[in-house]
Amino acid sequence: MCRFGNQPDEYIFAKATLASNTLVRCKVPQYTKPDVLNVEVTINGESYTSDNKTYGYFDPFVLDANPKLLATDGSTHVQIKGIGFVDSGQCKAAYTNHTNDLYCGGSTCAKTAVFVDKNTLNTTSFPQSEVAYYSGHNVYWDPMYIDALVWGDQFTKNQVEVFYYEDPVLRSTNINESPANLQSQILLTVDFKNNNMERLMRISDTKCRFTAGSKTYVEEAQLVAYPFTNNRDPNLVNTIHCKSPRW
Repeated sequence: MCRFGNQPDEYIFAKATLASNTLVRCKVPQYTKPDVLNVEVTINGESYTSDNKTYGYFDPFVLDANPKLLATDGSTHVQIKGIGFVDSGQCKAAYTNHTNDLYCGGSTCAKTAVFVDKNTLNTTSFPQSEVAYYSGHNVYWDPMYIDALVWGDQFTKNQVEVFYYEDPVLRSTNINESPANLQSQILLTVDFKNNNMERLMRISDTKCRFTAGSKTYVEEAQLVAYPFTNNRDPNLVNTIHCKSPRW
């Protein structure tokens, strides 16, 4: 017998045939939803293997991507979150525009994706200089969609947007020292260049990183306008606010 499922009350059993000393054949049972199930076999009808092998029912759908802001040099590692992913060995991610096709070096902007689990794929970005419309016009800061493929040649057509952004430049800081083992408020004056500040305020994952040798701390941060004001205009943002770590 073959057994598909992750919990005893969800097991599905399929009649199997012992074809050789290295092969058991059984039909894959019907299943009503995308999922990744453990698959095991038994020879005596009682004792099943427990080798952590899986079988996937796929119907990919992209729900989110992290981060949504891509470095222009193509160095960003992107995690795609969704449902219906399987470990097919053929997983890919594509950067697309559903209205005007995007091309990278003359072909579609598709890259290999690594299966992590049924809800997660990992991939990388392209250098901005390689991403262009059919006309040859570079994508620059236009929105792109990130889609997934787990089998065959059909990518999803979801609407999770990602964007390129310009690396900001750190200009100054309000303090240069802090007592050990205490957290101090730090205001970092930043040149955000030509970035769309409304977009950065909406989807950025801002952090401060403190490094000395092999020792590194990362602290959560916020984009703010300084001097502080009640005006919520994103174009007034000129500062990153964070705390020093307990060093």
